[in-house]
Amino acid sequence: MRSWLSLVLMLALLCRSFLAGAAEKASERELLISAAISLKPVLTELSTLYAKQKGAIPLRFNYAASGVLQRQIAEGAPVDIFLAAGEEPMKELGDRLESGWERVWLRNALVLAIPRQDQELRAIDELRQPRFKRIAMGDPQTVPAGLYAQDVLVKSKLEGDLKNKIVYAHNVRQVVTYLEQGAIQAGFVYATDLLGNDAIKVGWNIAADEHRAIVYPAAILKRTAWRDDAKRFLSFLENAESLKTFARFGFKVEAPGA
Repeated sequence: MRSWLSLVLMLALLCRSFLAGAAEKASERELLISAAISLKPVLTELSTLYAKQKGAIPLRFNYAASGVLQRQIAEGAPVDIFLAAGEEPMKELGDRLESGWERVWLRNALVLAIPRQDQELRAIDELRQPRFKRIAMGDPQTVPAGLYAQDVLVKSKLEGDLKNKIVYAHNVRQVVTYLEQGAIQAGFVYATDLLGNDAIKVGWNIAADEHRAIVYPAAILKRTAWRDDAKRFLSFLENAESLKTFARFGFKVEAPGA
C-alpha cells in the first residue's frame, strides 16, 4: 500500500513538473524583431493592431541602425525577424536567412533637413557656406542613411570640402535629435523622419539617382523557433491595411496589395 502511494505521489510530482515546464515554455513564446530605427513610429502603431488579432504571438522590438543590428545577429543575438533599412546589412547575413522569406516591401527617400526657421537651399553646394558649421549624417559603416548620404557627397564632389563639418551619428534618429536641439545646421535624414515634426523641415530634396536605392528588406532568421508565427507577422505587414499605414507614415510600398 505504501509502495502504491509512493508511486502515485511520484507520478503527481512528475505531472506537475511537466505542466510547469510547459507553462514556462509557453510564456517564452514571443517574436524578437530587430528593426531599423526609422521604422519605429509606424511599427509601434502596427504592433498594437497586431496584438489584437486572435492567437497573435507577443512581439518584442529591438531598434537601432541596421548595421548594428546585423552585427548583433551575426554574433548570435536570438532574433526571429530582421527589418533593415538597406540591402547591405541583409546581404551580410547570407545563409542565416530563411530561404523564400526575404523580400523588399518598402522604399524611402533621403532629404537634407534643416531647422524650421531657416531658409531652404537653392543648391546642395550651399553646404560649403559658413552658415553651415556642422552637418550630421549617420556613420556609413553602420547606418544605411549615412551610406546614402556619402553617395550624395561623393557624387556632388562635396566630400572633401565638408570633411571638417561632418558629424557622424549612431543612427538617423540621432541626426533628427541634433537638429531639434540646434546642435547642427543641417542633417541627412529620411523623408519619413520629418513627418509630424514641427522643429525641422526639408532644406533640399535629394534626387533618387544621387545615391543607391533606399529599400527596406525583411527576412526571417533560420534560427527562429517560431517560424509559422514569424511568417504570419510578415504577412500581416504586407496586407492591404498595413501597407496603407506605411504609406500614411510616408513610405513607398512595394509589396503585393499596395
